[in-house]
Amino acid sequence: MPHNKIFQVAVYLFLLLLNSDMSAKDTRGFKQVIKSKEGNVVASYHESHALLVGISDYTNGWPDLPNAVKDCQKIKNTLMRHGFDVEVVENPTKKELHDAIRKFMFTFGTDSDNRLLFFFAGHGHTLKMSYGGRLGYIVPADAPLPYQNQAAFMDSAISMQDFENQSRQIQAKHVLYFFDSCFSGSIFALSRAIPQAISEKINLPVRQFIVSGTEEEEVPDESVFAEQLVLAIQGEGDLTKDGYISGTELGLFLHERVAEYSHATQHPQYGKIRDPNLDKGDFVFILDTIDRAPMTGSVYIRTEPWCEIVFDNKILTSPCFIQTVPMGPHQIILRRSGYREIAKDIHISEDDLNIKIFERLDKE
Repeated sequence: MPHNKIFQVAVYLFLLLLNSDMSAKDTRGFKQVIKSKEGNVVASYHESHALLVGISDYTNGWPDLPNAVKDCQKIKNTLMRHGFDVEVVENPTKKELHDAIRKFMFTFGTDSDNRLLFFFAGHGHTLKMSYGGRLGYIVPADAPLPYQNQAAFMDSAISMQDFENQSRQIQAKHVLYFFDSCFSGSIFALSRAIPQAISEKINLPVRQFIVSGTEEEEVPDESVFAEQLVLAIQGEGDLTKDGYISGTELGLFLHERVAEYSHATQHPQYGKIRDPNLDKGDFVFILDTIDRAPMTGSVYIRTEPWCEIVFDNKILTSPCFIQTVPMGPHQIILRRSGYREIAKDIHISEDDLNIKIFERLDKE
């Protein structure tokens, strides 16, 4: 091969790698800085990631929850305004739920400066253990009823003990778990702490849990908890009026608001893991990021056979998942030597934030 041809190929491969790397970095949100009331930087987040799981369609005896998936979409839009990259998993089976949680935690939980948020909307259940304790579980779409086959239920569902063990294995500094389900929350210490002003202490590691009700209560499909959570993150949860919403403030806000609007039929529980190494810090939402972080969507592209993708002047390869795509029009070009080129126009809007494209390429 002539030297000039080798040089051209090398330049092309370099640009391909560069553009792919830039695209990957662009999907990771933006660095967020937390300051004390004196103006000193006390903490920062490098990346912000959220995994939202909604189960509306149960297949093995549990009643359906039609609004669970819808609630995840509402929460997703709010979190994206805070700079989160958000993945939503709908109606997962046992394997899909286990795989999604593990992949999320161990993909984004390796950086100590990341913050991770997990939200689950679906059935929860508490089992009384033979040793006298009580253990809460979240229920995947295909889990059997525990009254019919307790062993199979325990094998399918994910216990709070599983979440506790996993939370100790990841490196991310701040992790906040929401469960819009009712079950025993014994793995965390219940809190009634008064929210404190932002200080250096919040930068310490923490694992925080907020559950929408106690094990004796039933969560309605029309979720007061999800509704109030959205309002809290939008700003109403800033109890100290300092421009930040801590996990502690959020727990207190939800505990009071949900009890009020559910007419005392639901009492959210909140607290931190029972571990002196993971209970000192506090998860933080930064309100001014709502104005700085534009609403964005995502685009998934798959082709047969694989091809080169030109997306907003970036060169990618199918299949690919492009996150944090700005609102508005975008052009996609699909091309491969020996096949007809395809050009498509798409539009990211509040009504269509997540676009999936599948194309079969025709030979010339």
